[in-house]
Amino acid sequence: MQGYQILLLILLLLAFLYVAALVYVASNLRDFNSRLKRRERALMILMNEKTDLLLGVLELFRQSKVELTPEDKQSFIALGALQFDKIGTERVKFSSSIIHEAHNHIEYILQNNAWLRSDLRVSAYRDTYDELDHNFRQSSAIYNADVGGYMYWFKIPTMGLAVRIFGFRARESIN
Repeated sequence: MQGYQILLLILLLLAFLYVAALVYVASNLRDFNSRLKRRERALMILMNEKTDLLLGVLELFRQSKVELTPEDKQSFIALGALQFDKIGTERVKFSSSIIHEAHNHIEYILQNNAWLRSDLRVSAYRDTYDELDHNFRQSSAIYNADVGGYMYWFKIPTMGLAVRIFGFRARESIN
């Protein structure tokens, strides 16, 4: 064999190894990407349940003629306007912040109205909300761990640009 043939063979072997590693990384990214989409869907379902529960408590407040401040009303209007038909990290973060703010307003109203705290429907609401919140936090932690695994594959030298060409984009956790 000639010297240039040996060099060409080595270059072809290196290119083959790089393509094999790239296929492996891309398949792992595809798996993590589909897992992250399923987790986002699950988070959106949990947030939809939390929203329905908070709106039910708001209806209880209306029936009981509880006085609401303009900030409370704004928070509840924003809560009622939430849509859960699309997924995405930014939508999960945005929806979560609105739900959390509305929950804080409801808890403040409950603290100021002792007669509401003794209502059995409110205690059932709190128990259900706590369970949903626990599930949401657990799902968020799993989602964030999957984001860490997903981003691991971006940090492999010489793979970051190649996987971006395939359409994979960096993700953020939802803390």
